[in-house]
Amino acid sequence: MKPSTFVTLAAATGIAVAAAVAAATLEVDNTAATAGEPFLPKIAGGMNEVASITIQSNTATTSVRRDGDNWVLTGDLDGYPASPLEIRDLLVGLGDIRRLEPKTALPDRFVKLQVNDVTEKDALGERVTVKNASGEIMADLIVGKAWFGNVGLDKTGRYVRAMDEDRAWLVVGDLAAGARVRDVVNAKIVPVVREEDIRRVTVSHPDGEEVIVERDMPTKRFVLVDKPADREFRTPTTTASFAKALQDMTLENILPASAAPIDDDKAVLMVAETFTGETIFLRIQADGERYFVAVESLHKAGRDADEAVGLKRGDWRYLVPKWRYDDLTKRMEDMLVKPAS
Repeated sequence: MKPSTFVTLAAATGIAVAAAVAAATLEVDNTAATAGEPFLPKIAGGMNEVASITIQSNTATTSVRRDGDNWVLTGDLDGYPASPLEIRDLLVGLGDIRRLEPKTALPDRFVKLQVNDVTEKDALGERVTVKNASGEIMADLIVGKAWFGNVGLDKTGRYVRAMDEDRAWLVVGDLAAGARVRDVVNAKIVPVVREEDIRRVTVSHPDGEEVIVERDMPTKRFVLVDKPADREFRTPTTTASFAKALQDMTLENILPASAAPIDDDKAVLMVAETFTGETIFLRIQADGERYFVAVESLHKAGRDADEAVGLKRGDWRYLVPKWRYDDLTKRMEDMLVKPAS
């Protein structure tokens, strides 16, 4: 999500003028709401009262709840830390949006603005429901298609529809919502690690094959240990791919460890050693069409980051796409050009 900005007085004036002109040319009843006013006044004036948020799309539903000063996931992932930054940006975005222009009240036209019911086939919007500690609904709306325009000042906006209103609205403000787990958590699987931190990586396969890359300085390229002298690399950077993956690897979803047990006959062990003498241990496993990473040990900076948010990373499994699994589990033959026949 992009950092949110509050609507300035000049922008609010521009919004009101533009909406008044638009209202004069539209055959709509715009008497129930005023252009420039907050679309969600309960959020704008009571952000600290929010206790839970549910975001639902056509393919996913994710819920978070306030846990003291923090936010955590609910349901099967109850207690997993949500990202304070992502939740703050969502709430600020919801509180910041202001009415710009009333749009259609015809349900068959909601699809074009992506504000139709999210349970409908191929729906593209996200429904966001916000409640306080008493369970009272503070906001319930569908966040639809993005809009880019110029109203007094350069602004972005969204088409939205409140569940208790029949009409869609164009609102101005910096708002985006994502219903996937990865949209509301810190998606990095190995936190606080950089490619240049890694000195040596050993990838051990269940059949006994080991692939080892190493270097003696952060500025040097990795060397593939035991590389055949008569073979060339497929790409010049292939030896750095393991370290780069550790830095860039993000989750697609999360599972409790009990839902994805490690099988030593299937799992690939990755051991990454840093220049400071610390070690990162990962197990990477394919289970049918699921590809997941188990974090067994982290370097000190990673452990400190997890402790700060109360995350016990070993209790969870991180789903990754197949291309990432393939990248993490390369064998030596995968890194070298095939010999001439």
